[in-house]
Amino acid sequence: MFIDITNNDSTWSNLLKIGQGADTNVWQIANIDLSTHNSYNNARIRFHYEDQPNDSLNQWNCNFWLDSVRVTNTGGAIIIPIGQAFEDLDSNYIPDHLNSVVTITGVVTAPPGIFSDIEAYIQDSTGGVNLFGDFNIPLDYGDSIVANGTVDQYRGKNELTNFTYSLVQQNATIPTPIDINANTLNTELYEGSLVRIKVSYIDAFIFGSNENYNAWDTLDIPFIVRIDSYTDIPGSIAPQDTFTLIGIKGQYTYSSPPNDGYQLMPRATTDFSHLYEPILYNISDVQSPGNDGVTSKYVDSLVTVEGVITGPNYIFSSGSPSFYIQDSTGGINIYNADGDQSFYNYIDTLGAFIRVTGTVTEYNGLTEIANGYGWFQSTDTVPQPQRLGTNRFLTESMEGSLIEFEGIVRVPPYKTGDGFNIDVLNGDVGMTVRFTTASLINPMSIQKDDERIFTGIVGQYDSEEPYTSGYQVLLRFDHDIRVLGYDSASIQPIIDIIGPKTFIPGIGEQAEILINAPVDYRLDLTVHDMNFRCVKTLYSGAGGPRTIYWDGKNEFARPCKIGIYLLNLKATATTGRSESIRKLIVIGTQF
Repeated sequence: MFIDITNNDSTWSNLLKIGQGADTNVWQIANIDLSTHNSYNNARIRFHYEDQPNDSLNQWNCNFWLDSVRVTNTGGAIIIPIGQAFEDLDSNYIPDHLNSVVTITGVVTAPPGIFSDIEAYIQDSTGGVNLFGDFNIPLDYGDSIVANGTVDQYRGKNELTNFTYSLVQQNATIPTPIDINANTLNTELYEGSLVRIKVSYIDAFIFGSNENYNAWDTLDIPFIVRIDSYTDIPGSIAPQDTFTLIGIKGQYTYSSPPNDGYQLMPRATTDFSHLYEPILYNISDVQSPGNDGVTSKYVDSLVTVEGVITGPNYIFSSGSPSFYIQDSTGGINIYNADGDQSFYNYIDTLGAFIRVTGTVTEYNGLTEIANGYGWFQSTDTVPQPQRLGTNRFLTESMEGSLIEFEGIVRVPPYKTGDGFNIDVLNGDVGMTVRFTTASLINPMSIQKDDERIFTGIVGQYDSEEPYTSGYQVLLRFDHDIRVLGYDSASIQPIIDIIGPKTFIPGIGEQAEILINAPVDYRLDLTVHDMNFRCVKTLYSGAGGPRTIYWDGKNEFARPCKIGIYLLNLKATATTGRSESIRKLIVIGTQF
């Protein structure tokens, strides 16, 4: 038997020759010195039985070939199998070679960044193990490495610590997951290896971060599934039927000996054979009542909706997260939703576009999507409030939506619960307007017989079935109450900016602009840069009171640059005479 190596397919060097009659197993245990070939990056090794010239040997008369071989200098260390390095021959659940320095090799089954930035898993044909420490060379799935470090154990989990490593090959074959059941998963066998199990049920709805979940295999044996915050799994909806799950078999225990705490750790959503795929509903569909005419037909059902925040969390929350979103069909309250950090960063932001999956519930008549999970998608324009006509009642179909109406204060603000109620007449129709101290509305500023324009979200609080009363308008901010003069045609053209003159579109803010003029005027409201180039036309139409919103984008729906802009209101009378009124407005940024 001859074993040769080449790095160029033309010049071959003999590594080993076994003579006729020799023990044919010798070559399996022979130590071959490759130190003179450690610069080979794409070598070939051939095994053949006849001593023939190089140019007459090929793959057909060689016993077999090894292609794409990389020779690596391990500093003279002997590479041993992972299973040998972490063997436990005395069955005390602690590696026999604890604190020993070993050299192992394996293929990456979970690179750094999957479970944390300072740990990875590798596996060879004998087992798998966790590498815990710093990774100076980037690693990815399928990278083959040689690692030298200390045999260690933490909370029962076998680790290689204080290690150094070198990359041998990229895109090597990742080990096939080992099929096991829960009985095997709950033992030491295959710890650190990639395994696969069939799951009949998992006690989870929406996966959270750094959470353990009880699961059962098809034999009804329980085991633990661990969802790590570093993965893309948190926020996914758990399968509602039988599924197959792949993951690293890990361990975390305080027991002595460390013979429990075994857990299956999926690395990504792709480790699930399938997840629950939510169906996106229009909010008006979720709000649609069932047979009783008031309660949502989807009550107790799992739904997914998305929309723009019209009522921020800091206004409506009294502990658990609570805010309102609205799409093009309607609005709804979101209650006690969990989410990642970006979700929590934006639930206080007017105009944040949020997707939520949760269960439809009713709380004192108010339809909510509760106890779910939310994702921040982007920022968008806040919907314009729907105008409520004179003598119109608040109805179930309006619940959760942003509206605006003109009313007369009959009973000024009075304390009730954690907020204030105002009794208001919309024409001849009485209704309740409510606000809390979070809105910064001063109750003393509202007096009996005041005529005001109210903007708010339609809510409901009715403690008794059948939940057909208790509708109220929920104010959000101090500028949700405006003096009526803004809502009747003015004698001369007017332009005003409600709130600060600097707004930050990058966090969902938009400018609220009031314009007014006699009804027979023509109004044109445009935005100009400081060179007086028109960047956006906001309104072109008849006179009278108008509330206009600008989201900081130009005519092409692209964000305008940070800086100072000029609002130009051109008012043209029926005589043809025109005049322009200008106001400065600033697009800012968040530092």
